[in-house]
This record gives sequence, C-alpha cells and structure tokens, in this order.
Amino acid sequence: MTCAVDTMIAIWALKYFELRGKGAIADDKIVWSRMLLQLISDQKDELVFPAIAVAEYLVPFEPKDHGVQISKLQSLFFCPSFDIRAASIAADLLRRYRKLPADEQVVKRMQLKADIQIIATAKVAGAQRFYSHDNGCRKIASLVMKAEDLPTTTGKFHLDQDIRDGTL
Repeated sequence: MTCAVDTMIAIWALKYFELRGKGAIADDKIVWSRMLLQLISDQKDELVFPAIAVAEYLVPFEPKDHGVQISKLQSLFFCPSFDIRAASIAADLLRRYRKLPADEQVVKRMQLKADIQIIATAKVAGAQRFYSHDNGCRKIASLVMKAEDLPTTTGKFHLDQDIRDGTL
C-alpha cells in the first residue's frame, strides 16, 4: 500500500532522528511520528511526501542547506511533483471542500491550497492512506482516500518503549 504524510509529520519524524540516542523523547508528536514510520516500514508500504510539502518543510532552512535536507527527506520518502493529473484532483477537492457545511470548512485559505495540492499529489502517486495530525487536513484528504491521525502505539510494547527512549 502507498501512504502519504503531511509536512508536520515529516518534521516531527526527522526531529526524532536528530534526538535519537540522547535520552527519552518527551514530545508525543515526535514519538508518534516515529511509530508511524515504523508501522509503515514493517508493512513494507511506500511512503509519499509530495514536493509541495517539501517546499513547506524547507522554509526555515537557508538555501545553502536545502540539498542536505532534501537528501534526508528522500532517504525516507518518495517525493513526487504536482502535475496536471494532480491539478485536476486538486480542483475537484477544492470544489468539494467548498460544498461542505460552513462549520466543517476550518482550514485557512492559504493553508487550504497547499494542503489540497499535497493531497492531490499524494493521490496521483497512488496513496490510499493519508496521515496528518491536523483535523482540517484529514477532512480534506478523506474526500479522496482514507485519512488517519498519528498512531499512538505500534501495538508492540517493547518497540514503543525503544522509540520513546530514543534508542531505535
């Protein structure tokens, strides 16, 4: 199966690898993101992180550091580009999102466009499941694929403890 993640999950997952070996990791989102990567790896699923999400990820880094950061991302993820097929899906997603009841349209306009392009690119890349800790992003993704929050366990106590301890 092919799975995709949003920008924050990639940020938290890479943060885990920076913190690994330095003691227990207190931030649950970092731990849960690592658990997700472990589950996806164990299932031998492909992991997609669209190029538009890569752009969001790179914002805090100086351009001279982009190459190193892109290499880190590409070691974990397939990073497809937004293309004409994704444009069609994105347009349909935006149309469908605008038809949701007003109280369900919780994503800000600027974020909405990026999220829709990320989700559409993931769909074109074959993603059947999209992971995000953002409820609004999951709402949009659920229009075209299964959308889930971060797992809070791998289902294996010792593995979970190794991840929390920063030793895996």
